[in-house]
Amino acid sequence: MEKLESWLFKLPVPAEKDAHRTLVDWLRINGISHLFQNENRQIQYVNGSDDNGDYLIGRSSVKIHHPSIQPMEVNIDVNEPICISIILPADKIVRPPKLKYEAQSNTTRTKSYVRPYTKTELEQNIIDTALSCGLNTGGYQYEIFGGNDIRVLHKRQNLTVFKKSVLVIYSGYVHDLTLFNQAWNFGVGKQRVYGFGMLRIHNKYDK
Repeated sequence: MEKLESWLFKLPVPAEKDAHRTLVDWLRINGISHLFQNENRQIQYVNGSDDNGDYLIGRSSVKIHHPSIQPMEVNIDVNEPICISIILPADKIVRPPKLKYEAQSNTTRTKSYVRPYTKTELEQNIIDTALSCGLNTGGYQYEIFGGNDIRVLHKRQNLTVFKKSVLVIYSGYVHDLTLFNQAWNFGVGKQRVYGFGMLRIHNKYDK
């Protein structure tokens, strides 16, 4: 059995900011920006909304001393089934190929663009995510639900974009505790900076 400790907090997201900027500002004010500044970010978050507006729920893999922090502890047993949910991107960022001798080439590079995942691409991403979480390759099931659009503000361009998402709920057994621990502490997949890829454990199929 593996005991995982983490620390939760909830922040309101004002209309003039997005969740990413709200989190970055809060961390800076509290002197802990370093927890969200490298590839293995020790803070993850998910976006949410209710009748009071937008909010984010953050989770740290290291202890944070702040009045709003709530400690959390979960136990993972490879012999017991588990149900987890993860918000994944519904769109793929397509980047142009890198040219080895770009300065000498007459080829004009196209800019990166975004398109929806094909069904095959999305299913492969879901399978790859399960592997990254250490789930048993032959012993899990998943369901896909439509996710909420994630609002992202680009102030320099005075532009607001909405990133499409899907909510994936896996049920099965953890095969590799080391991989699961890594995924729990740092998240999985791409675009985690925008609130994708955080594992959440459920007792049942509640979204």
